Amino acid sequence: MSVGQYSVINPNEGFPLPDTHKITAQVSSPYENNYHPGDHIESGNFAFTAAEEGDYTACFWAPQHKPPLTMASHFVEQGAAMKIIVSNFLIPPERMSGCDILNVSAFIFLYRRVLDPLVSRIRKTDNKGLTELQGMGVGLIIAIIAMIVAGIL
Repeated sequence: MSVGQYSVINPNEGFPLPDTHKITAQVSSPYENNYHPGDHIESGNFAFTAAEEGDYTACFWAPQHKPPLTMASHFVEQGAAMKIIVSNFLIPPERMSGCDILNVSAFIFLYRRVLDPLVSRIRKTDNKGLTELQGMGVGLIIAIIAMIVAGIL
């Protein structure tokens, strides 16, 4: 026998759950027989005896929920979850998107004003130092180093 209980957590405690947060739930057998249909609901229970061999699937989705997520909100969520004190310096989570813009600007400047001319001098050519593909490789190396540093800190 399979038994389950589910509910949607209300993002606005003390207020009714918005219609956009109500879910559709479905428990299906391997042969697509529907054991628990639920449409536009906040919570529910299901219990059934497996009549067919195989894996049963429980799916939950919110068809009308389209949150206005932006790149900036992801940085705030990341900042809220990470260690935001470096030495005695506190970085508020709201400033994470600004830090991203500053870092990208700094790396573009370093790439165009330092790395490209340096590679051009080493190769003793008059053209630009790195091709686009080589520039992407440099970006990947920088990303790998950033991940390693983030993992260590």
